[in-house]
Amino acid sequence: MIEAVFAGTPLCADRALTLGTLLKLPVITDIDPLSDEVLAVMPDRIEVWQKNTKPILVDFLAPQFLHRLHTMRGRDPLLRAVGLKPQIPSTVLDATAGFGGDACMLAYFGAQVILLEREPIMGLLLKDGVTRAQRAGELMTVASRMQVLITDAKEYLKQLAAEDYPDVIYLDPMFVHHKSALPNKNMQFLQQHSGHTHDADALLSVALRCARKRVVVKRALQAPTLDATVPSLCIKSKLLRFDVYLTGFTLHAADTKNYNDVEG
Repeated sequence: MIEAVFAGTPLCADRALTLGTLLKLPVITDIDPLSDEVLAVMPDRIEVWQKNTKPILVDFLAPQFLHRLHTMRGRDPLLRAVGLKPQIPSTVLDATAGFGGDACMLAYFGAQVILLEREPIMGLLLKDGVTRAQRAGELMTVASRMQVLITDAKEYLKQLAAEDYPDVIYLDPMFVHHKSALPNKNMQFLQQHSGHTHDADALLSVALRCARKRVVVKRALQAPTLDATVPSLCIKSKLLRFDVYLTGFTLHAADTKNYNDVEG
């Protein structure tokens, strides 16, 4: 649990004070060796410091993540599940954004993405990562298609006007990702600070009423469907699957070929 906000330099003091007030945490200028976890405000980023491990942050410009983007193809299960089509604009609402990796992949392939994260610490890290990507580097245009909101997805969707409904709502309700692309420490942090398992069934119910075209749920291969619902189609990889619920149009022949399809 975050115990304090640390101002990394005197120039960071004002921002640290703002975040400390927002999070109702004390602001410190020296690291207490007894502190297990602090939110560190540095001149160019914010990150979480934990004992005996590297800082935790959202970094879309990390070489490993950029390699993942560069090697993605249109047949990638995520892209097929969401139904992105070249030259056809799509709006995607990632209702459980976490570290934002999947959302950035969708923005990379042209989608306008709203990222919702209800846990303030995770939301602040995510906002910081998107802001840094928008300012410099090869993902400036991609990150400009990403908007982060720190809010509860169910409440957000309930108050959303019908004309603002997204084409796709994407859910990853925090099942345990075996062999996840995230480092173990990041996955542990995400499970502590951004758990969405306890009300995922209710979130799916709301999402199905608000998505213009489809709701996509990321699941472990052997996990039950959310709310015991039967998806319209299911796209699988070796490690996970995407349950797809079509909401606004008839299932096309091209989509039916993907039912229970397994990527090699």
